[in-house]
Amino acid sequence: MENLSNLKKEIFHFSAEYCPTEVSEQAENIYERLFRYNANSADVLHLLGGMAYQAARFDIAIKLIKKAIENDPTKEEFYHDLGVAYYE
Repeated sequence: MENLSNLKKEIFHFSAEYCPTEVSEQAENIYERLFRYNANSADVLHLLGGMAYQAARFDIAIKLIKKAIENDPTKEEFYHDLGVAYYE
């Protein structure tokens, strides 16, 4: 099983390198690997929501971040990111 911190680094590298609206095989690969890591983890759901946001898939971002909040309602950044996704 992959280390989540390595996946986080790859996600941030991906976000910095590509246009937010670009959907690529690399993004899909990261999604798949994150789900394999733990699809019910609040942190994983939040990361996936962030990737959906970066790809301008705001409806998907909202769903994923809401699920992250359901799984861990104590993280303030989840609520902030949900608000930002709704704003878009």
